Amino acid sequence: MVSSPSIFPSKAGGVPAWLDPLNIPSGRSSVCDICGDPLQFLLQVYAPTEKETTFHRMLFVFMCPSMKCLLRDQHEQWKRHPEKPSRSVKVFRCQLPHVNPFYSPECPQYNESHKPSGSGAALCDWCGTWKGDKLCSSCRQARYCSEKHQIMSWRLGHKIACQQMKVSSPVSGPNKSGTTSLESHKVGSKNLWPELRSPLKMKVNIIETCLRKYLS
Repeated sequence: MVSSPSIFPSKAGGVPAWLDPLNIPSGRSSVCDICGDPLQFLLQVYAPTEKETTFHRMLFVFMCPSMKCLLRDQHEQWKRHPEKPSRSVKVFRCQLPHVNPFYSPECPQYNESHKPSGSGAALCDWCGTWKGDKLCSSCRQARYCSEKHQIMSWRLGHKIACQQMKVSSPVSGPNKSGTTSLESHKVGSKNLWPELRSPLKMKVNIIETCLRKYLS
């Protein structure tokens, strides 16, 4: 079974390494049910099984950075049957069979063959996490997952970069790749939680045990 940490990392912070680079949660799934802001990536755990249908399996945990929302969520969970449960912490599971469109079924050789084939969904140029479905109406280059991230990007640098992008590539189309290379993401990434991998080994084992019970 392929379980290389460099290909399928279990980690906390930074941006998620989506197992399926195309089918990424979107819409209401990607925002806090309480404040409506995009959720922030907390951690991911690679937890494959011996089954063919779950040869690759990743669990992603996201949460709202607002303590006010987290406390309200906690209060909601105290209720036995809330009429409309609101969640500020969400867990997503992604699983792929051994033979799938993205990864080679062969043991990775740590060259280009171990990377997902083809380009993934275009991501938000501010957070690098969610789908960038919204285009900047001026430069038609920058992509955003939400109005909030577009406003933050505009205030913290894209207002200037937008004009430069229009001059340097006036006829090119929007960024369609699954990567984020704009200056706005360099600024936005400063608001992400620091990425941790190696120090997580023992913690990940504990988390995996809990999550396996959750997934079973």
